[in-house]
Amino acid sequence: MRSVLETEDIQAIVQAVIEAIQPLLNGNGKDEDEDKLMTVKKLSEYTGLSRQWIYNNKAKLEPVYLNGKPLFWKSKIKAMLKTERHKNTKSNIPLRGFKQQNSRGR
Repeated sequence: MRSVLETEDIQAIVQAVIEAIQPLLNGNGKDEDEDKLMTVKKLSEYTGLSRQWIYNNKAKLEPVYLNGKPLFWKSKIKAMLKTERHKNTKSNIPLRGFKQQNSRGR
């Protein structure tokens, strides 16, 4: 036998869910590590990319500057990596060292 929820009960549940997820939507979630600024060295350690590569591509990584030093938001970098990984898994980019065959299989 099913019980029917009253409108007030549904509204209370919706309100409780909104209150629970609001910090995550505002970027104020419990995982404060995501909103930390990283130095070039820390970014290099986090991504495995060389410091030189980071300096050469820092404009793409959208740094903020403090006393002339570039700093990077971990949350932005994480989002960029996720986007790039998603794009690369859907494309037909050949891996280095492998020859790509043409459409006729030659």
